[in-house]
Amino acid sequence: MQVGSGFMVQGFRRFDLFQKFDRKFEVDARQRTILGGLFSVISLIIISVLIVSETRYFLSSRTTQDMLVDSTVGGDMPISLNLTFHRIPCDFLVINSIDALGVHMDHITAKAVKRRVEPDTTRPIGEAARIPNDAAFQNPSREVGNPKCPSCHGAELYEGHCCFTCDDVRNAYEQRRWRFDVKNPTFVQCVAERMRLAAALLAKEGCNIRVELSVARVPGVLQFIPGELHTTFLGLPRIDLGDEGFQTLNLSHAIHHLEFGESFPGQINPLTGIEQIRGRETDTGAKRFVNGRFSYFVKVVPTRYEATSLLFSTSTITDSSQYSVTHHFTPSLNSKVTQKEGDSAKPEAAGRVIPGVFISYDLSPIKVHIMRSHPYPSFVHFLLQLCAVCGGVFTVAGLIDAMLYHSVRKLKKQREGKLM
Repeated sequence: MQVGSGFMVQGFRRFDLFQKFDRKFEVDARQRTILGGLFSVISLIIISVLIVSETRYFLSSRTTQDMLVDSTVGGDMPISLNLTFHRIPCDFLVINSIDALGVHMDHITAKAVKRRVEPDTTRPIGEAARIPNDAAFQNPSREVGNPKCPSCHGAELYEGHCCFTCDDVRNAYEQRRWRFDVKNPTFVQCVAERMRLAAALLAKEGCNIRVELSVARVPGVLQFIPGELHTTFLGLPRIDLGDEGFQTLNLSHAIHHLEFGESFPGQINPLTGIEQIRGRETDTGAKRFVNGRFSYFVKVVPTRYEATSLLFSTSTITDSSQYSVTHHFTPSLNSKVTQKEGDSAKPEAAGRVIPGVFISYDLSPIKVHIMRSHPYPSFVHFLLQLCAVCGGVFTVAGLIDAMLYHSVRKLKKQREGKLM
């Protein structure tokens, strides 16, 4: 057993690739030359430059884009919107969303907040108010136990029909198919509404709106219309466009933010930061704002963004969307302004235009896959590359130094032989 063990130890000793020298002989055998020192300095400089270059290359990224057919079926699409109307009070801005399936905003998950702002600086001047979406807010409760029965002003549907609120009168007139005018002084139920309307029309303030909603992945439209939202006698939402007071409200606005889906680096959102102010100089030199319909036609492109981790070979996937947009402005008839580039309606047809901001969106059948990756799969590969760089430079420098050293020694010996 001892003989076998000794033979094995000798075998491992012969296989040693890292041979050692006796310290005493090793110190005596070393020779330091000027050329070797020069090569060492050059090698360190080259290694430093290569390490910096490799580090920058490791931290860099490259982006590739592929297009494929969108095979997604169904599902929802989140929409995030923040815009400001500079000179329209919040009380008279109606927000509505309807898609190709006929789904209104009341039937989808929506979060919308209105905030009163100064018209010029857009700084908040009031507390945020949640936009009401329920019928209870639109139709105030009737006074229970009131012995009086307010008149419906000729629109009674049956004997004993009472109209306690302005909405009751409005619904009675609608069922009679009569024209309802909230400014009619005989409608005593609408006194508070007339006062609110007059105060809001005279108010010099704007409205900032933030909307977060989820819609079906079908074409649809977001509507921002000056008017009032009411509920018909059938329980359906109806927008009252009012009279000329509503039609002449200044619809100049700024879209601070509009996204379809989650945000990701490099996302293209052309409407973010856009501002629309329509106006012209009158004969007296005063600025007159032009009212009309602002139409945005948005083509939503489904996008998958995949980002690879810098340290590990893992990736994060974000399913979102980008979009392109075209814009048209259609002036109303009472604007009396010549058409400009981007105006789509003829003068004789402009009178039928409903003023407002309409964002129509449609989905593209093509999906974009954006892949953001790094040169090295992981941090381990980067360390291996640094080791290879350092070892390679030292090895090459050592070979060149040894070759030159032995060449110089050989030349010296040849010269010494000739002299002897």
